Amino acid sequence: MAEVVAPKYDSIRGVGLSLEPRGTTVDEVVHSEASVDGVDIYTARITDGYVLENPEARDRVLRMEQRWIDQVSPRDRNGMLTANSAFIANEAAAEFYSEGHPSIRAWRNLVPSALALYPLQNPHIDTLPDGTPLNDTEREYFAFTTDAIALRSRAAVFAAIVNNDDSCNPGNNRWLSLAGGAADPAVKAAKAANDMPELTLVDYDGRALGFAHDLAREAGVDDRLTLIKQDLFDFEGTTTALGGEGAYESFAVADILGFFEYLPDRMSDNPYGMPITAEDFLAYAYRFVEPGGRVVFGNMLDTHPSLDFTTKVVSWPYIQPRSVDEVIAITRRAGITDPVKVYLPDDGVYSVVEIQKPPAAQPE
Repeated sequence: MAEVVAPKYDSIRGVGLSLEPRGTTVDEVVHSEASVDGVDIYTARITDGYVLENPEARDRVLRMEQRWIDQVSPRDRNGMLTANSAFIANEAAAEFYSEGHPSIRAWRNLVPSALALYPLQNPHIDTLPDGTPLNDTEREYFAFTTDAIALRSRAAVFAAIVNNDDSCNPGNNRWLSLAGGAADPAVKAAKAANDMPELTLVDYDGRALGFAHDLAREAGVDDRLTLIKQDLFDFEGTTTALGGEGAYESFAVADILGFFEYLPDRMSDNPYGMPITAEDFLAYAYRFVEPGGRVVFGNMLDTHPSLDFTTKVVSWPYIQPRSVDEVIAITRRAGITDPVKVYLPDDGVYSVVEIQKPPAAQPE
């Protein structure tokens, strides 16, 4: 059974909440490839405020990141870091999570929850979501690793897409976030909107939903927020939790920004034992957007410049890096033939995909 999480949901102890980061901005979007088979590819040029403020720290962290990557062998397995099981794949991972890095050791217990992403999205905060203090040295890792910068870029592109007045439907301002966890990108995008949306978050992680409520309250948008604790692999239960089949084609936006890349292409090639495929989940999310509405999702690129750091040193689990062609192939197997826009932030880590359902035909 789904649980509608009320505003009285317990807050997480000791969190340093803030919705005012240094700022990551989309400076320019350039159409980098001509449309082929209904697919347009854009390069997004991004300015990250943390890097702009302290480029020397970014250089220091990049050198450390590369040193850890250089210690990794092609034979090393990807790590499998979760709160219940920490497989340390190699010496570089052991050093990264050593006793000399107390904040990072505490952070590993949040992986792979969306709570673990929050200090990378907002490294100016004073504590991790579990209350662990951040010291200045380790704060640099949360601020300046390639993945941290890329997460902020991905969120900035998402906000630019959903707040594009030229392509949104007038009269419907309901957004749906599926498996968004603590929903930092969704809350920030909602806060930035000219017309504040009604935001519905659905996730199985009750702690992350409680944290999302804290974020929304801090942003002053909690009165526009509905939180639903629900197993998203149960499509029938999720539909019921959202109000039944009447919820189909009722949202202007459906985002699966950070979840899509965890799902396999096919059940026959499913290293993490997920119960559904990426195409099945995408087809399901697509059902909730109205004609003219948009589905937005992200996927780590298989050309990520520091991929071994993510998968073998940090040991973040479940990720299925993909090329743009592979992502587009999944959308087509999902039965979606609509035009697709792919945005590639210039840090080279993620693709962000926008699918707009065709507007309803107007009566003549």
